[in-house]
Amino acid sequence: MTIVEPGVFKTRLGESAVQPPRTIDAYAPAADQLPRLYDRTPGNLEGAAQTIVSIAGRPDAPLRFYVGNALDDVRRHYHQRLDE
Repeated sequence: MTIVEPGVFKTRLGESAVQPPRTIDAYAPAADQLPRLYDRTPGNLEGAAQTIVSIAGRPDAPLRFYVGNALDDVRRHYHQRLDE
């Protein structure tokens, strides 16, 4: 079994997302830091899909498989959280 952890990909998923009519001030600091936390460059969706299919069912497949950009950012944030 492999847990696929996808990064940022350009898809149509967010096209129907609705922006709230107003923001909540308490969330502003978190929202402001999001662009600096992770590389938001979309990954190669077709390449990721092919890679996922290639490891599916393999006995040597990893437990966790991150696809997309910003893996170094994700690792850094995981380690920071674990250290806390």
